[in-house]
Amino acid sequence: MPDVEPFFDTNIVLYALSKDFQRKEQVAELLNDGCTLSTQVFVESANVMRRKFSCSIAEIESFHDALLDVCRLRRIESSTIRRALQVVGRYGYSLYDSLIIATALEADCERLYSEDMQHGQLIDKRLTIINPFR
Repeated sequence: MPDVEPFFDTNIVLYALSKDFQRKEQVAELLNDGCTLSTQVFVESANVMRRKFSCSIAEIESFHDALLDVCRLRRIESSTIRRALQVVGRYGYSLYDSLIIATALEADCERLYSEDMQHGQLIDKRLTIINPFR
């Protein structure tokens, strides 16, 4: 099975808005190479942009439109929730992180970029968690 675009956790996507120029550029480069995101990432990023960054709705929409230009979007289905619960039980991640992992697995991604999860961990013998800032 060929490698599809990597999956991005919300924390990595939000670095595209960072004042840390080096990380912002690194994430922009990774995103422009193609990516996969879930509806969860869109909702979480909108929440952070509104609550922590005080962005307007228009700014959030513009950011999400730019993401949709370069990323595949995956919806969370009932099967995703079931798989996420299995991830919680097997690997001990929170339900929210497990939903990210489960969606990446369902999208057949081989790489998951996250700053918060265990760098280098292999999930179900096919999805590797990568902290792109290490």
